[in-house]
Amino acid sequence: MSAPAPGALPELAARLAADPALAAAAAQVHAAAFDGTVPGRPWSAAEIAGFAAVPGALALLTPDALLLGRVAGPEAELVALATRPSARRRGLGRALTERFVALAAAAGAEEAFLEVAATNAPAQALYAALGWRPVGRRRGYYRDVKGNRIDAVAMRLRPIAVEARTSGDGAA
Repeated sequence: MSAPAPGALPELAARLAADPALAAAAAQVHAAAFDGTVPGRPWSAAEIAGFAAVPGALALLTPDALLLGRVAGPEAELVALATRPSARRRGLGRALTERFVALAAAAGAEEAFLEVAATNAPAQALYAALGWRPVGRRRGYYRDVKGNRIDAVAMRLRPIAVEARTSGDGAA
C-alpha cells in the first residue's frame, strides 16, 4: 500500500470528538502501534475523543495510521503519531506529519514541537529528515512494556517551512 496524497488525508478532530465509533477506530489504530517496540500506552477512544474536542486540535486518520496534534497561537504540537506495524516504512508517517505541518502553518503556527522516545530511532530519523531538530530531553518520561523508564527527546521544527504557510494563491 502506498501512502495517500497528503491532500487526501481527512481532518476530523470534530468528528472524532462527536462520533464514538470513529474514536474507537482511531483508538484501535493507536493500540496496534503499541506492539512492544514503542514505549508508553495506547489511548482509549474516550481519551482520543476528549483530546479532539479541545479547541485547536488536529486529527488525521487512515486505516493504518493516526496523528493527533494541536495548534495554540504561534505554536503547534504533534502529540501522537501511530502506525500499524504492518504499514510501517511505507510513507504514512511522513505523509501525516507533512500534512500536520501544513495544517498547523495554515492555522498560524510558526514552529512545532513533539516528543519521541529516545529508543525510537526510526521515528527520530523520520522527524530529522523532515527538518525537526532535538532541543531537549525529558528523563524517564516514558515506560516500556517491562516498566523501565525511557527518556523522551523533545524536537522542534522552526520555522515551519514558508511553503507550508503559503496559501494556494501564492500569498504568504
